[in-house]
Amino acid sequence: MEQYVKKPAAVQVFALNGATDIILRKDIASEKITDEEGNKQTVWNCEERQIRVASAVTEEEVTADFDSWWDYQPPREAEPVTASDRLDALEAAVYDLAEVVYNG
Repeated sequence: MEQYVKKPAAVQVFALNGATDIILRKDIASEKITDEEGNKQTVWNCEERQIRVASAVTEEEVTADFDSWWDYQPPREAEPVTASDRLDALEAAVYDLAEVVYNG
């Protein structure tokens, strides 16, 4: 849960060299609190999600399809292949080839 002293926007987008950072907020609600010195003030609580997409997206596009953007999961990058993984794959391929050659 995030908290702000001013009511935050539900959608904010920031262009980044062809990519876009998106901040989404939902369930924005005010609450009256009293600080340590006895001063009363209104704060705004909300759920917040931040994502980056590799393309240009406008605030209007995100606002029009808010729920889909809230549920959006960026594609995961493939795990890097280690030298050990490559060696294991190469050994398996050589073994398979040897079986074909010698066992026909």
